[in-house]
Amino acid sequence: MIFQTAAQQIELPLPRLHGRHQIDNAGAAIATANIMFGSESTNEALERGLTQAVWPARLERLPPGALYNYVREGSEIWLDGGHNPGGAQAIARALAEMRQQQPGPVHLIWGMMETKDAQAVIAPFKGLVDRIYTVPIPGEPNAFSASSLMKIAANEGFKAAMTSGVRHALLQSRTASSRPKRVLICGSLYLAGHVLKLHGG
Repeated sequence: MIFQTAAQQIELPLPRLHGRHQIDNAGAAIATANIMFGSESTNEALERGLTQAVWPARLERLPPGALYNYVREGSEIWLDGGHNPGGAQAIARALAEMRQQQPGPVHLIWGMMETKDAQAVIAPFKGLVDRIYTVPIPGEPNAFSASSLMKIAANEGFKAAMTSGVRHALLQSRTASSRPKRVLICGSLYLAGHVLKLHGG
């Protein structure tokens, strides 16, 4: 990654965080660090920040844990708490890049709060996901029901199925095909928190 201004040009490693949008975010962070810390913002410090940053539930590939018991061996589970159209577009772009680099089936597990625009959030995933499994968000009375989200997804042209929860959705995804797959769980930070608890993280 090259960061260049009128005063400097530095070469740095790509961010640890996934998604091309994180390169833009890194550039903004470097510019801010230069303004706030001046000469104390060394290349070594910037490199550490880029390569060691952790942001749970932002295109996070879940490490080994409980939820992998529900998917086929070789599958990946990704988690993102994005819940607005801009976030969904960034996730979709990253998913498209992943799929280009490593083709294979992609299943999406989706739960959202009713205060968000579900149709606008799901639309960017057209042509990128093979199936959608909708889930309720436990303990959140203002969340969409799984049946409501299934109807929205179906109306947008997706193959969609309603499930009783994340574990059920993973099992449904597992039985849908015999191949390992990439599973993305997204739509709400509340859902992301629930997933991390289920996973043991």
